[in-house]
Amino acid sequence: MLQSCTIFNKLVYKKGCTKMPFNINDPTVDALLDQVMKQSGIRTKVGAIRTALQNEADRLNQKTPLREKLALIREKKSRTLGGPVAGVDHKKLMDELWEEGS
Repeated sequence: MLQSCTIFNKLVYKKGCTKMPFNINDPTVDALLDQVMKQSGIRTKVGAIRTALQNEADRLNQKTPLREKLALIREKKSRTLGGPVAGVDHKKLMDELWEEGS
């Protein structure tokens, strides 16, 4: 039995690497793994898992924090709209526009 396991590991992991194989006990995860393997052309589950984890790590590293996204939006809009108009009482102007002022 031990010899057949070693042969199996050498076939699965190639080049004689005899690491412990993993088990996937969740049918949904197994189905997703099969789907990724089929669509990407990856032939081993280890390769598909490695690729999926690398893609997720890359995505998380490229993720821009919300604070930076809002700063970019603010900068873009301030260039488009311009700054506040000097010498204008904005509160008074808004009150007059809404007919709430004196």
